[in-house]
Amino acid sequence: GINLVVLLLVAVLPFTTSLMVVNLSTPAMGGAVLVYGVNVLLASMALRIMLVYLGRERSLLIDDMADDYLSLIVRARWIAIAVNLVAVVIAIAAPLAAVVLYVLMTMTIFMAPLLRVRRRRT
Repeated sequence: GINLVVLLLVAVLPFTTSLMVVNLSTPAMGGAVLVYGVNVLLASMALRIMLVYLGRERSLLIDDMADDYLSLIVRARWIAIAVNLVAVVIAIAAPLAAVVLYVLMTMTIFMAPLLRVRRRRT
């Protein structure tokens, strides 16, 4: 099902990332950045669909705490999808700006859990 689609899109990600990085200083940069962006956008959308499915199948959740955390993640996925969509549109006209947006988005995704843990401690 949907988990195989997520796996496929994640498995292709290293190749589209390599394509983008190799072509950053070539005339093909726009197309390479666009391919990477579409890959990330589709993977993000597939992950969101999978998370919604998990939310509807309560038997797959361990406890109520997992249910609350899952709701938070599903809402956050909308933001990631919106930013990805904006970056794909930007990639058409300004590929380098889209790359900067992809880097900022990745940093935000990695930093968000760390900030939540820090807030709980204080």
